[in-house]
Amino acid sequence: MGLQALRVLALASLSTLVASAETVRFRTVLQGGEGGSHSYRIPCLTTAADGSLLLIAEARHDSWRDKTRTDITVTRSVDGGETWSTPRLLTESKGEAFMDPCALVDRRTGRITLFTTCWPVKNHSGNANTLWMLVSQDHGLTWSKPEDVTRRYLPAGLSPIGTGPGAGIQLVGGSTPGRLIAGLRLIGDGKELSTGLHSDDGGMSWKTAGAISPSSSEELQIAEVSPGVLMSNRRENNMRHIAFSRDGGLSWEPERERPDIITIPNGCHAATFAFAGAALYTSPAGADRVSGFDNRGRLTLVRSLDAGRTWSERVRINEKAAGYSAMSRLSDGQVAIAFETADTDSFVLNAKRDRWMRIDVGVLPASVTDPSVPLSSSLGR
Repeated sequence: MGLQALRVLALASLSTLVASAETVRFRTVLQGGEGGSHSYRIPCLTTAADGSLLLIAEARHDSWRDKTRTDITVTRSVDGGETWSTPRLLTESKGEAFMDPCALVDRRTGRITLFTTCWPVKNHSGNANTLWMLVSQDHGLTWSKPEDVTRRYLPAGLSPIGTGPGAGIQLVGGSTPGRLIAGLRLIGDGKELSTGLHSDDGGMSWKTAGAISPSSSEELQIAEVSPGVLMSNRRENNMRHIAFSRDGGLSWEPERERPDIITIPNGCHAATFAFAGAALYTSPAGADRVSGFDNRGRLTLVRSLDAGRTWSERVRINEKAAGYSAMSRLSDGQVAIAFETADTDSFVLNAKRDRWMRIDVGVLPASVTDPSVPLSSSLGR
């Protein structure tokens, strides 16, 4: 399908954005102004091998702004997102920013590997960043101390801009079943690139592989859209960019712009998730811009039933402010979703007050991944 045809399809599909799901109930899990943090941002959601649901996020202590004093926090639910443990910090910032948490679960051993990127206090060029790793062997109950693994796993001369954000995945099919992989963004020698960070030994060691984008370090997520076929979904320049890999992420076909996938002006990270023949994507569809507010609002779920080639079904699932999101499949087949939100229609700009930005979690019915059930029917429309 040509680019112009995709643009026409995108315009023709806008009418589907007005639907609103009534069956999804969101609950606030991390509230700005509580736990010693000004705001919580950048959710990572993953399901441990024992079925526990983990929400990992940035706890921004002094401001909602990027690269301010930030730690990584985790909270855990053992009842499918109904109740949550008291959040606790996994890092100890002294002014630097630990950002972009990305967790990967090895379902054979239960080991969880968590990556985060540390931005120094004064140097925000990215060139002095370091990659840190934590490990849990008991489904997220306890964690190892953060360890700087920059030079152990990253090529010389390159520094991390971030992993993901959001969770990584474990491959099911293809030539490398069991491989763990997550998006990785790098900078160095005046260059930027997006690639994958992967492990074939359950997270004991990690390597980088082929470039997804050889010239950009914008945020991305990777999903296995059919057995052995990976899809990268990346933001850049008010557009989504998609690339496919058929060798476990070692090499990638050239990226293509996808105007048929919703995004917003100035862009926003979006979540991508695939299971049982369905690929899901969540993003703000865009709120009306008014003075003092941005355009991040109206969280929308989009579905593809042909391994990411087309995205024709979409349902709005929340009307209020909506930023970064994350998804994870629960052990009973339902799909949990976490996203940044507030009580306003979009986010306040230049806000200094507490309790204005939070992370909510909701659970979508298992039928959202069932190709035989229309997405609108699955969500009660």
